[in-house]
Amino acid sequence: MVAFQTAPGLVAVAFADITERRRAETALHDSEQRFRAMIEHAPDGIALFNGSIRYASPAVSHLLGYTPEEAMALDPEQATHPDDLPWLLPLLDELTQRPGDVVSARYRFRHKDGSWRWLESTISNLLHAPVVNALVFNFRDVTERQQAEAHLRLAAAVFEAARDAIMVTDSKWNIVAVNPAFSTLTGYAESEVHGRKPLLLWAERQPPAYFESMARTLAVAGVWQGEFWARRKDGERRAALASLGTVRDANGTISHHVGVATDITALKIAEQRIEHQAYYDALTDLPNRSLLAQHAELALARATRQRSALALLFLDLDQFKEVNDSLGHAEGDALLVQAAARLQEITRGEDTVCRLGGDEFVLLLPGTAQDGALRVADKLLTAFRQPFMVACHPLRATVSIGIALYPNDGNSFAELLKNADTALYQAKQEGRNTRVFYDRQMNAAILQRLVLESELRQALASGQLRAYYQPKIRLSDGQTVGAEALLRWPHPEHGMIPPGRFIPVAETSDLIVELGVWMLGEVCRQLVRWRAAGLPMLPVAVNLAARHFRQPDLADCIRGLLEASALPAQALELELTESSLLEAGPQTAETLQALEELGVGLAIDDFGTGYSSLSYLKRLPLSALKIDQSFVRDLVSDPDDRTIAAAIVALGHGLGLKVIAEGVETAEQQCILLDQGCDLAQGYWFGHPLPPEAFVTAWRASSTRSGLPLE
Repeated sequence: MVAFQTAPGLVAVAFADITERRRAETALHDSEQRFRAMIEHAPDGIALFNGSIRYASPAVSHLLGYTPEEAMALDPEQATHPDDLPWLLPLLDELTQRPGDVVSARYRFRHKDGSWRWLESTISNLLHAPVVNALVFNFRDVTERQQAEAHLRLAAAVFEAARDAIMVTDSKWNIVAVNPAFSTLTGYAESEVHGRKPLLLWAERQPPAYFESMARTLAVAGVWQGEFWARRKDGERRAALASLGTVRDANGTISHHVGVATDITALKIAEQRIEHQAYYDALTDLPNRSLLAQHAELALARATRQRSALALLFLDLDQFKEVNDSLGHAEGDALLVQAAARLQEITRGEDTVCRLGGDEFVLLLPGTAQDGALRVADKLLTAFRQPFMVACHPLRATVSIGIALYPNDGNSFAELLKNADTALYQAKQEGRNTRVFYDRQMNAAILQRLVLESELRQALASGQLRAYYQPKIRLSDGQTVGAEALLRWPHPEHGMIPPGRFIPVAETSDLIVELGVWMLGEVCRQLVRWRAAGLPMLPVAVNLAARHFRQPDLADCIRGLLEASALPAQALELELTESSLLEAGPQTAETLQALEELGVGLAIDDFGTGYSSLSYLKRLPLSALKIDQSFVRDLVSDPDDRTIAAAIVALGHGLGLKVIAEGVETAEQQCILLDQGCDLAQGYWFGHPLPPEAFVTAWRASSTRSGLPLE
C-alpha cells in the first residue's frame, strides 16, 4: 500500500500486490543462505583477490591454518613459494585480460606452521562481474597427491633407468611389465614377453625342485633371493642374482610379483677362475697340491674299500736349476710346460698329474701295484730321453723318480708323499735319470745326511775345515810347479771324514757356494804366509762347483781377495768340471770372460767324462785340460786309454792349452804320459794331499832330489 495526498485535506491510498516480490526476495535470501552455507562448509577453499585478498572462506583454516581474517591480511606474493612466482604471476596477468575465463594451476603456499602446501586451484576471472569484481580462487590441498605423484614419477624413472633387470608379473605369473635393463639382460623386448611366463628365461641347469623350493619360500616369507642361470633370446646363458617379492592389495590378496635380477656372469667367471687358480698350477694348468690331496684321499678311500693298490710317483727334472740359471727363467718355464704335457700323454684319464712347484711333479695312479708303477716309471724315463724344443733349440732333460706304494709304504697321502720324496732323493744320489722304490732303510740314510749337513755347517762356522795341498809336477824335469788345494774335514769326534761323504751333501744345498768362498780365502791366506816365509810364488788350483760360476759377483769376489792379499792373479787357477759346462749359459760365459780378463787361469777338470759338445773349448777362455784319472788308471794295460790320453794331449796342445794328468800312481804311467807330451801330472806317485807345513817339507825335498831350486 502507498498513500499520497492529492488535494488539501484529501489523501489518496493506492494498493499494489507485492506478494511476488516478497516471494522473490525470500527465495533470494534462502538461496544466499544456502550458497553461504555451501561456501562456509565446503572442504575446498574459496578466496577473492583483487589487489588483495578480499574474502577467504572458512575452509582456509583447516587447509592452511589461518583464520579467514588472517588469510585476508596476507600478502599473496610473500606467501607463495618463490620458485612458483615466475610462472604463476604471468599466468594471472594473462587471465585478467580474458573476462570470464578460467585457468587451473598447482603451486605451493605457506601454511601457518611455516610448511609449504601444494594447492590445486581453479581460478575464474570475475573482475567485471557485478558485486564480485575479483579473481575467484577455488583451491584444495593436494600435497599428499603431489608427493604420491612425485614418488610414482621417481619410481617410473628408477624403473626405466635401473641397471638391474626388473620384471613385474600378475598374480598368475604372467609378465605385465619389464624395464630396459631386462631387455639388455635377456635380449627380449617388452612386447615379446608380455603375457608370457618367466620360465622361458630359465635355463635347464635348475632342477624342478629348485623352483618348488622357490615357490614355498615366496608363499611363506613373501620374498625369495638366490642365483639362477637365465637363457637369453639368442640361447646364451647368463648367471643372475635375483630377488622375488609379492605385492598384495588392500585385502591382502597377492596382486603382483616383482623380480629384480643382476647379471653376475662376470663374477661367476671370476669365481670359477679363482677356484681354478686355487686348485690348478698357473704355469702348466696341472692340478696343484691341494687338488692332489683331495684326489688322493678319495683314491685311498676307494682302495681301502676295494682292497686294491695305489702308487704315488714323485719326480723332478735333473739339473733343472742349471737350465734356469744358464738359459733363463722363461726358457725354464717353457721346459716345464712341455714336461707337463709329456706326463699327461703317458698317464690315464683316472690318474692325477700334479705339479707341486718348481720342477717337482707327482703322479697319483689308482689301482696300480708295483709292476704297474714300474712300467709307468720306465715309460717316463723313455719319454724324457727325447729332446725338448726350448728357444728353438733341442734340450735334453732327464728325470729322477721316487715311488711309494699303498699300503706297504703308507696309509695316508702325507705319508706316501713323504716316502716317495725320500725315494726320489735316493734316485738323485744314485746318479739321476733313474727310478727308485721306497725302502724303510732310506729314512735312516736321509737322517744321516741331514745330521752330516748340520755338522758341516757347524764345522765351517767353527773353523774345523782345512785346506790340503797336492803337488803338480812338470813331467819334463820332475819339478813342483803348482799345487791343487783340496778340502779336508778333520772331525773332532769321527776323525777325518772323506770328501766323498760331505762334498755331495754340500752340493745339494747352498753350502757348496760357502765352502768355495772359504777355500778361495784360505788359499790366498796360505799363499801370503808362504811368501812371508820366503818361499817362491806357487800357483794353486781351487775346485769350484758349477753353481759358483753362475754367481755374477764371482770375479769381483776373487779380485777383492787378490787385492787384499797383494797377490797376482796368476797365483790362482780355478778348476771346473766338464759336466758343469753342459749348459753354460750367458752368466757362466760372462763370469769366465771376466776371470780371464782378471788373469786367473781356468782349467777343465775330469776332461773326457762329460757329455757336452767340444765347442766350448773354443768358445770359453780356458787355459788347461786335466785328463781324468779314469783314463790314467789303466794307461799301462789298456791301449784304448792310451789312445784317449794321447788324443786329449794333442787336442789340448792344438788349442794352445796345458794338459795335466791326474791320478798318476806308478812310474810306468808317468813315462807313458811323458812320451805322449803331457805337460803336468799329479797323483799319489808324486805326493798325497798334505797340510801346508807337510806340503812345504815335501816340496823342499822334491826340489832337492831333482837338483833344482824352488821355483
